[in-house]
Amino acid sequence: MRLPQDITRSILAGHSLGFTCNPDGTVIQGFEREWSSTPYPPPGFLRWNILEIGNGDIYGYYWPIGKEEDAPLVCATEHDTWSLIPESSSLAACLRRQIILGADVEEISVAAEEFGVKIVNVPDCDETESVGSNVDEMNLEQDSESPHLLLVAARGAIEKRDLTTATLHLKLALSKLPEYSEAWALLSQIFFLQQDVSGFANASMNALTSPLCFGAKGRRKILGNLQTIGDAALPEMNDPLWNRRNDLTFAEGVKENNDYDVLEKLIEEYHQRGMSTRAIGLRVLCGELMGRETVSFKERCNWTWVAFRKHLRSDVERAGLHERLPAI
Repeated sequence: MRLPQDITRSILAGHSLGFTCNPDGTVIQGFEREWSSTPYPPPGFLRWNILEIGNGDIYGYYWPIGKEEDAPLVCATEHDTWSLIPESSSLAACLRRQIILGADVEEISVAAEEFGVKIVNVPDCDETESVGSNVDEMNLEQDSESPHLLLVAARGAIEKRDLTTATLHLKLALSKLPEYSEAWALLSQIFFLQQDVSGFANASMNALTSPLCFGAKGRRKILGNLQTIGDAALPEMNDPLWNRRNDLTFAEGVKENNDYDVLEKLIEEYHQRGMSTRAIGLRVLCGELMGRETVSFKERCNWTWVAFRKHLRSDVERAGLHERLPAI
């Protein structure tokens, strides 16, 4: 995974975000693994040593699955909810956002100087205080490629019953972060309102097979709505989950759960159909779900973090995404 050229130059000049890279921007050190023996933050997250949020939460880069050669997004952890928020499209956008939110100006100024970021078009303190709950909408104008802000804007458009604009926002967010579960879930709601059965089913299945850390926490409800659609309604649906949707439950806290066997079969089917990025996202989801299980449940399933990493590495290699391996 490679860093943007401007960030690479600053790091090679001696400035630090907490990791090292080669002259071409390839990260060679800094990826963290095994937070509480679960895939959180997800493989592909690279923590920063600046702008610590507090309460143990941090900022870092994240490379979406299949976009290892592209510039990374800037994400914030919310470990209390096991979430990763794709806040900004770049370090510069993140620093501007921090100024607007009233963060430590001195720390931001130092980071901006070290990494050649010009903080422009930012409201002064009085203006920032008056923004209040509209801060996200204002920031979308300054960071139009932020998946999180696009999601916020889509919700705002839905409230105004402007489903066309909401759909455009969500599709742009998903083009930046294909495994953005929350965006898929919201898009499925739009298709439901539009009575687009195919679009609804496709968006729902993408939401169900993407990592929990990116939202769509209510998987049982999403699955239940998907299960109400009969086979005859979508005879040409080619998503492997479609034929196995009635085999899943997303049940929690049960002694026996056949979901993991079903999900394992789905991972293999996604690989076989050339949908390996979905297989990788689903593998991460399996790890997240297993992380919620009891120790005795994990032992009965012979699940270990080491085995999970081995399977994930195999998935990444099968997908030909070798650039992602250093993060696993």
